[in-house]
Amino acid sequence: KEFMMLYQDRDFRSLLIVPMLCKGKLFGAILFAKERGTEYPWKDEYTPLLHFFADILVNALMREQKEGALRYNEARFRGVLEAAKHVGFIISNVDEVSPVITEFSPGAELIFGYSREEIIGKPVSVLHIPTDIKRFPDIMKRMKDGEIGFKGENVLIRKSGEYFSALFTTYPLFDDKGNMTSILGITIDITNRKEMEKALLDAEQEKALILSSVSELVVYLDPEMNIIWANKAACDATGLCCDSLTGKRCFKVWHDRDTVCDNCPV
Repeated sequence: KEFMMLYQDRDFRSLLIVPMLCKGKLFGAILFAKERGTEYPWKDEYTPLLHFFADILVNALMREQKEGALRYNEARFRGVLEAAKHVGFIISNVDEVSPVITEFSPGAELIFGYSREEIIGKPVSVLHIPTDIKRFPDIMKRMKDGEIGFKGENVLIRKSGEYFSALFTTYPLFDDKGNMTSILGITIDITNRKEMEKALLDAEQEKALILSSVSELVVYLDPEMNIIWANKAACDATGLCCDSLTGKRCFKVWHDRDTVCDNCPV
C-alpha cells in the first residue's frame, strides 16, 4: 500500500510491484510501470519472470553485502596483525600430517626471524621442536572438536636455530558451516622474562649462600612477624630446620608468646 500511495499521482497506465524477499523477510521491492499510451499491458505469464528477476537481484545484492563484510573483516584482521609487533600470529592449514603456514604477521617475523615471503608455504614444523611435532595429530583432533589445541609455555625455534621460551596458544578457525578451515597460533616471546627469573633465582641463591656462612643470626620477617627466611645460624639456635622455621611467628619461636613482644625492636 505504501508503494502504491507514493506513485498514485503519477500518470501510469499500470504499476506492478514485485517484492524482494530473502529468507522470508522483505528486502525491498522492484517497481515495473507502464505509462499511459503504452500498447502492451502486463500479462499474467510475465509475473513468474519478474519474480525470477527479483530473486536474481536479491541474491546479487546479498552476495555483495557478504563480500563487503568479508573485505571489512579481513581489513580489520590485517590491521590487528600489523599493530601487534610483539605478538606473533601464524595461520596454517589443517593438514594433520604437516600443516603449512598460510599467514605470518609482522610480530611473528620479529620473533622468529623469518620474513613473511620466505615462510609462507613452509611446514609449521620448522618452528617447533621434534617432541611437539609428534603431538600435532592429537592437538589437531582436539581442535576439530572445538577445543583449544595447546595453551601454555613452550619451546620454539627461530630461523637462526636458537631455541627460545614462549607463551604459545593454538585456536581452531571454522567456516559458517562448522568446518575447521585453518589454525591460528599466537606466540609471545618470554625470553627476557625467563632471563630475569633466572637472574633473580641466582641472586637469591647467592644471598642465601653468603648469609648462611655468617655466624650472626639473620632472619627476614613480614609485617605480621612471620619468618620468611632464616640463615643456618638462626635455625641452629632454635633447633629447627630452616623449612620448619619458615612461616612461624618470631615471638612464638624465640619467646613462646602468642602476641608481639613488648618493646619489640622490629
